[in-house]
Amino acid sequence: MDIYKKLSKLGRERKLTKINIFRRTEFKIFLTVWIVYLFFISTYAGSYISEPTIHQAMSIVDKGSFQVDSYMKDECKLTGCDYSLYNGHYYSGFAPGTSLFIIPFYLVIKPFNLSIPGSYTISEINTVYLILLSSILLFSLLSALLSVLIYSFVLELTNNKKNALIIPFIFAFGTLFFVYSGGFYPRIISAFLVFLSFYLLFKYKDKKNNILFISGFISGLAVTLDFPQILTMGLLFLYLLSFSRNKKIIYFILGAAIPLIILAAYNYHIYDSPLPSAYEYRARIDPEISAGEQRIEAALPSAEKAFSFLFSLKYGLFIYMPILFMSLFGFWYGIKNKKYSREILLFLFIFLLQFLFYISYSVSSPCSFGPRYFLPVLSFLIIPIIFLFDKTVLKVLTLLLSFVSIFINFLGTSIYYGCVKENILYYFKTFFTKGLSSYTLTLLSNEFFYISDITKSLIVIIALGILSTIIYFIWKK
Repeated sequence: MDIYKKLSKLGRERKLTKINIFRRTEFKIFLTVWIVYLFFISTYAGSYISEPTIHQAMSIVDKGSFQVDSYMKDECKLTGCDYSLYNGHYYSGFAPGTSLFIIPFYLVIKPFNLSIPGSYTISEINTVYLILLSSILLFSLLSALLSVLIYSFVLELTNNKKNALIIPFIFAFGTLFFVYSGGFYPRIISAFLVFLSFYLLFKYKDKKNNILFISGFISGLAVTLDFPQILTMGLLFLYLLSFSRNKKIIYFILGAAIPLIILAAYNYHIYDSPLPSAYEYRARIDPEISAGEQRIEAALPSAEKAFSFLFSLKYGLFIYMPILFMSLFGFWYGIKNKKYSREILLFLFIFLLQFLFYISYSVSSPCSFGPRYFLPVLSFLIIPIIFLFDKTVLKVLTLLLSFVSIFINFLGTSIYYGCVKENILYYFKTFFTKGLSSYTLTLLSNEFFYISDITKSLIVIIALGILSTIIYFIWKK
C-alpha cells in the first residue's frame, strides 16, 4: 500500500512538473518566437545557399562522396551558383558543417520517394522538402532557443523580469533574425552555437562544472558552419583565461580541436590543403576568368566598406536595425558595471573583430536583406541595452527604436522574395504601393496562379490576426 501511495505521489509530481514547464516564461518565449518564424517561413523553393549545401548532404548519403556534379542544375554549371570547383569537380561552396546537420533529415525523407506537383527531378523534390524540414526543425527552432538563452542570460544582469523579457523579443523581431530565421541560412546555427558556448563558459565561471569540453566543441563546431567564427572562438578562450587559468582549460582546447581537425581533413581531402576553404574556389563565372579561378580573398580594411556596413541603404547595420544605436549607450553603461564589465567587453570585441574581418573581405552578397554576415554577433549587440532600462529617457528611446526596427524587419519578411538587389527603400516603396504579402503568397502568385495585391494583403492581415490570438493564449495566465 505504501508503494502504491509513493508511485501515485511520484506520478502527480511528474504531471505537475510537465504543467509547470509549459507555464514557464522560457517556454512561452520559445513557442511565441518559433510560431512567428514558422509563419514567415521562406526560401523553400531553393536558393544559392541551400542547394549547394543540401546537394552535398545528398551526395554524402547516396554516394559517400563530397562531389555534387550529378545533383546540380545545368545552368549552375554555366553561372556558378555558389558551388566551388576544383580539379574538374563541383562541391558545396559553403562551410561543410551545415551539410552534416542536414544529413539526418535526408535519411528520414529518402525512403518515402515524396513528390510535388509539376515536372521536377528527384533531387529538386528532395531539396524542397529538406529546406522545409530544416527550416522548421533546425533554423527557426534554434533561433527560438537562442531567444530563450538571451533571456536567461539577461536575467543574470538584472532583477527586473519585465525588462529582461523585452530583450529577447527585440532580438527576435527587431533584428535580421526576423527575416532570416524562417529560411535556410547557416549563420543562424552558428549564431546559436557561439552564444551557447559563451553561456556555458559564463555558467562555468560561477559553478566550475564540467562543461569546458562541451563549450569548446560547440565553438569549434560553429567554425565548421561559418569560418569567421574562429575569431569568436579565440575570444571565448581569452574570456575563459580571464577567470580560470588552471589545467582544466585544456578541455576547452580539446573540445574545439575536434571539429577543427575534421574541417582541416575535409579541406585537405578536397582542396589538397588543410587551410583553403570552399570560398576560395567559388565557381563564379566571369567571361575573362575560367570557372573556379575567381577566388574570394581578403583585402586591406576599407573605410568605404566600413561605412557601407554601418550606414548604407543596402547593408547598413544602423539602417536595418536602428535599435543598435542604443547598443552604443548600452556598451558604455555595461562596461561601467564592474560586475559584468568582462562579459560586455567580450561582446564588444566579438563585434569589432567580426566587423574588421568583413570590411577586409573582397566581396559582398548583392541579394542580401541587410548585412546578414553579422547574424552571429547580433545577440551580443542587443544584450547591453538592458543597462539602459533604469534610465527613463533612454528606455523610452530604446522602445521607440525597437518598434522602428521591428517594422523594418517585418517588411523584409513580408516582401522579400528571390534576389532583390535594391536597397531598403525598395521595401518601403513596395509596402506603400502593393501592400503586404509573404514568401509563400508571392511564390504561389508568381509560379502557379495569380493573386492580386489586395487579396495578398487581406490574407496576411487575417493570418496575423489568427497568429496574434494564438500568442495571446500562450501568454494568458
